[in-house]
Amino acid sequence: MVTGNWTFSAEGIVNNLNPFRRIFINRFNIDKIDIHDDRSVYYYMSSIANYSFIDVEDIEAFNLIFVYALGAYNLTLSMDIYNNSILE
Repeated sequence: MVTGNWTFSAEGIVNNLNPFRRIFINRFNIDKIDIHDDRSVYYYMSSIANYSFIDVEDIEAFNLIFVYALGAYNLTLSMDIYNNSILE
């Protein structure tokens, strides 16, 4: 599946915007949780905007493919953690 500059595969999610600055998220780490301001967040959802070459459209496309990937990998999506991540 491809959404925007992001591609989902059996191995994980990759950003195709710049071949020299690829972001790859391994399927086994995708649901990593982090704590920000005493709230649980999905690490990759909250940190993806920190890349200087990622814009709002890339973030929106990532959020979509992130949710799709969780389902495809049979991982649980916590709506509380998802909403906290969006707020970041």
